[in-house]
Order: sequence, then C-alpha cells, then structure tokens
Amino acid sequence: AGVVTIKVTYGGKPVADASINMVIPAEGKSAFAQLDAQGTTTIEDVQTGSYTVSVLPPAPEAPDPDKPTPPQKFDNIPQRFRNETTSTLKATVKEGENNFEFDLKQ
Repeated sequence: AGVVTIKVTYGGKPVADASINMVIPAEGKSAFAQLDAQGTTTIEDVQTGSYTVSVLPPAPEAPDPDKPTPPQKFDNIPQRFRNETTSTLKATVKEGENNFEFDLKQ
C-alpha cells in the first residue's frame, strides 16, 4: 500500500475544506479524506492502483432560520470534478510515498 498526499488548487489558490474521493470501481477500492485549509490531505495505507479522483464541496451547515444565507456555490470546484464518472483527475498509487497536485481551473 502507499501513502498518498494530495493538494488541490483552483487557479493556484487552495481548495479548502473540500473532500477527496478516490475510487477504482472495477476493483472495489476507495479512499476518502478531507482537505485542510491549505487544500492538502494525506491518506495512509491506500491500496495500489489507478484511481479516479473526485472533489466534493463541504457539506452545507444546518440552516439558521434567523439568518438565511444563500447556498454557497463553490465555483472553485467545477461540476465535472464532483463525480467519479465525469472527473478527469487520475492518481496512480504505488508502494511508498505518492504526491499528487490537481488544479481544477482548466
């Protein structure tokens, strides 16, 4: 298995607090992690293989009836990257250290 470090940016700016989902549907392998404020995360003990990576926006907070806030759009996470069937982000995990950097502004 490998250790995976992922950094996600949009136009060079970190995509903070989003979630990363890595899957190999045919093999039933997956890994999931939360990005920090710098847009990075490290996932231990990821099985080797070629993963499709999707980036999911943070879950919305419970609405406060006294302070309605418009839902955040998270324009820094284009729709196609939010779904493993449409995402073009790929990560091939090998034994040992693996570093991936994705910029979602394409």
